[in-house]
Amino acid sequence: DELRENPQAALVLHWKSLGRQVRARGPVTRVTAEEADAYFASRARNSRLGAHASRQSRPLADRATLERAVEALAERFLSEHDTLDAQVGAAINFVQDEIRYFAVALGTGGYIPASTSETLRTRSGDCKAKTVLQMAILDAMGVEAEAVFVNSAYGLALNDFAASPIAFNHVITRVRVDNRWRWIDPTIPHQASLFSNITQPIYGFGLILDGRSTELTAMDSDIAERM
Repeated sequence: DELRENPQAALVLHWKSLGRQVRARGPVTRVTAEEADAYFASRARNSRLGAHASRQSRPLADRATLERAVEALAERFLSEHDTLDAQVGAAINFVQDEIRYFAVALGTGGYIPASTSETLRTRSGDCKAKTVLQMAILDAMGVEAEAVFVNSAYGLALNDFAASPIAFNHVITRVRVDNRWRWIDPTIPHQASLFSNITQPIYGFGLILDGRSTELTAMDSDIAERM
């Protein structure tokens, strides 16, 4: 209804392979049913299944309903796998593969993450929303995780930048299993099924959002030695 009255929109996408953001804005037009069906058919099978399972545009009864949904996901991953390595990997894979990466930078959307309920309802979200959901599921599984601000394009030079909130353009997580921390990007799909085998691009430096950190943290030991 809002787009019918004012057919103008904006969006931002993170182009992972190029380490860039793509922004678009302008007038929008409604496509035909045939065009929509053709696009839907071109999407990956997991994406199509997720869209069918998603309760899009349906109101959430209350917070308890959301908490039960997150707990059900946690119980699913814990029961379907025998090792913590596989359980955490499954939880991460769910957010990476079954939550479509989509960002609309309108108003506060570029700064404030969508709620976990909204992300589960639409089965989509940007890096902030996917990070919040991933942390909620892992917390329900008893696994520690923290959000981390990074710059996917200029992260190696981040330590030379003046302190500024606009120095960052992406959010990832840091997850601890068996007293070992690993960096995990919830927006990268088709990763390994085991937590220990999941790969992560090195964005250089990150600011850990744990309420205590005031300095940047190097993402690997080689970078730390050059600090």
